[in-house]
Amino acid sequence: HGFYIGQGAVLAVFEDRPISEPKAILHGAGIASEQSTNAIGQREDGQGFVNSIKETLEIANVSRSEISVVKTHGTGTKSNNMAEKAALENSLEGFIATSLKPKIGHTMGVSGLLETCLLLDSMKQGIVPKIENRTEKDDIFLSEDRESKGGLILSLAAGMGNVYSSALFDTRMA
Repeated sequence: HGFYIGQGAVLAVFEDRPISEPKAILHGAGIASEQSTNAIGQREDGQGFVNSIKETLEIANVSRSEISVVKTHGTGTKSNNMAEKAALENSLEGFIATSLKPKIGHTMGVSGLLETCLLLDSMKQGIVPKIENRTEKDDIFLSEDRESKGGLILSLAAGMGNVYSSALFDTRMA
């Protein structure tokens, strides 16, 4: 039913050379902002997320249909859910989406990376986890765990004050 605060910490090591068993390969990332008139700086059409996704796909030289899994920012607030869903439906095709924020809360600064690491761990175990507390069945914004087939993962994050980011990870080469 909305914004939920949690605590967390994460450590990620990004190497510029191959290591023995990476969780994923980072192919690109993008950041964006948007003009808005509401208090949290988020438009209902999710233009900030759209701009970030577009930049990430261009940097990684990946088409909108190649993304298999999206880790959403997923705050559980009406405005974020509406904006993020609109952005994803207008930017990608053929994806499934999950959010880990309902499990860990909004950890104020590390949530995007922490959630991405948790998703990569789940996918190594063979599942894309459902979005906790879903009130309706949904095969795209997952209401049930789904078998993981790996592939390209788009991780979305947002910050107070109108900052949006996305990063593209490949689990096929890991």
